[in-house]
Amino acid sequence: MDKITRNWNDLSDYDYITAKAMLKKHRYLYVVFTCQQSIEKMLKAVFCTKKNLTPPYTHNLNK
Repeated sequence: MDKITRNWNDLSDYDYITAKAMLKKHRYLYVVFTCQQSIEKMLKAVFCTKKNLTPPYTHNLNK
């Protein structure tokens, strides 16, 4: 795994761990938000792996 992909993966993991911590405290809005962030970052890691490019700076997951 290259450095950029690893960074996106690590950030995704961090957000997922945060979501689990928020779930324990019944902070559901933040659970949903950090899960969405985690998924978006994991998709960017996959993009890096498949395309061998830095993902575009957008929150539009279709791109």
